[in-house]
Amino acid sequence: MAVNLDKPHLWRQDTKSSVDCYNKWFMRFAPVAFRETRVEVTKQVEQAILDADDLRGLSPGLLRSRPGILPTLRMSCCPPLAVDRLVGLAGVDKNLAKKMELGELPEKMGAAALTLQLQRITEVVSTLLDREILVWIRGGRAPTTTERYRASAIVAGRMYRTVANDRLRGAWSNHQLSALRAYLGSRGYREFLGLGRTQYERAKPGTYRLFVKMPAAMGENSAICVDALVQPIARRPDRPPVLIKAESHVSFEQARKRKSVHLASALGLRMTYGDGAPLVLLLGGYCDGDYLGTQAAGGIDWVWQHRVADIQAAGV
Repeated sequence: MAVNLDKPHLWRQDTKSSVDCYNKWFMRFAPVAFRETRVEVTKQVEQAILDADDLRGLSPGLLRSRPGILPTLRMSCCPPLAVDRLVGLAGVDKNLAKKMELGELPEKMGAAALTLQLQRITEVVSTLLDREILVWIRGGRAPTTTERYRASAIVAGRMYRTVANDRLRGAWSNHQLSALRAYLGSRGYREFLGLGRTQYERAKPGTYRLFVKMPAAMGENSAICVDALVQPIARRPDRPPVLIKAESHVSFEQARKRKSVHLASALGLRMTYGDGAPLVLLLGGYCDGDYLGTQAAGGIDWVWQHRVADIQAAGV
């Protein structure tokens, strides 16, 4: 039984309700998240600048001991450098840069190769440091406390929006899954935690698990990650559990760009488990008719966060 994909007469009003729901949450949560992130990132940047001898002591040794300083170095350049741009300018391994962004170094890279690549990063950053805000470098002296704080605030301003937006996405996803958990709990479902994330076949009726990998016939060792697996109370031996992916968008433009992202997963599940494999999206935010029509054409059904009880129609 279809949940919402066969009800286009409801899509327009549901889109409006979904947007209103997201906007109310954003107005309540986002200002606090951005303020807290700005303060936190400013402190981190100031400490990174201090650790680097006020950016006068850039060296491969510093980057080896403090790889997590790389985001601060990128944003201290003029112009600020994206990871890919730094990789291109320095001619270094992209995996090295990605690891450093996480505060790590590649385990399998030899010491000599690592030193060479860190030296290249150091040379690029040293050349492009923004001397309009790092005024002490231009003057060949140590900074005053005020100059260091001002520079830290400017660099942090270039960084914190990305950090805050990542936190917002994570918080909204948690908000979506919390709504699902609350509803399942009200229906008598229990969360099972004692099994591996691929042991879906052992899920008992009336249970659910978050963040599960479903094996898929899409190549060797292929798996499809879902945000929730629900084994209905009235278990259906001929069908797999209900599989749910949380999805939301902050704008209609983003929704249009991502409208095809789940089609391959749905196809892979049908190839592996048959046409009855139920992939259901838990939708929130900005999802217009173009996005919804693409899901419906691909056989993907959905439940709205603002009306999560609709999931009963999927057999839950």
